[in-house]
Amino acid sequence: IEATCLVPGYVRLPADYDSTRAYPLVIGLHGYGANPKSFARLYERAGNPDIIYVCLQAPYAFGAGRDLGYSWSTWNRDDSTVDKRSAVLSSDYIADAARELGARYHTNGTWLLGFSQGCFMAYRTGIAHPDLFKGTICFGGGLDTMSFSSADYAAAKGLRVFASHGKEDRMVEFKYGTSTRDFLKRKGFGVTWAEFKGGH
Repeated sequence: IEATCLVPGYVRLPADYDSTRAYPLVIGLHGYGANPKSFARLYERAGNPDIIYVCLQAPYAFGAGRDLGYSWSTWNRDDSTVDKRSAVLSSDYIADAARELGARYHTNGTWLLGFSQGCFMAYRTGIAHPDLFKGTICFGGGLDTMSFSSADYAAAKGLRVFASHGKEDRMVEFKYGTSTRDFLKRKGFGVTWAEFKGGH
């Protein structure tokens, strides 16, 4: 059963934030089992860039050791459709958050930044809602290419894509990154690709 709920997010504003000035808005989507608080630390690690950086929390909580982890989809062994339906709901939630953030802050474009499962969601959400996003920044993940029709891809091909993947990734195999890159290029997307020697 679908349910609406309040979900926390973390906002990082530039140190000299000026509400009258337009900034790029980057929406961060964490990986499976992680949380938005840890993903928000990327802002400081990137040297406090001159952007508005917002990390959303995935809606599906589960036990991850002593802490709760969060997932962008869930499943039910008695209903095989739950995984796909929950991912669509998460994609719509991300799109709704982008609209609300765009109304709250003065922005000059919105990008999705995803890692691992968050990368899959960045692709899914960007292609499903190309009017909302200028591009996706995707690390260590891929795209379920069967999720969309040829018409959907044609409508979204203006979406810019930066993708990066570690060649020794054992969590999400390197081939998922390269196959997504090649698929999107065939569909007419502009893809910037960066591979590196390393893992997930």
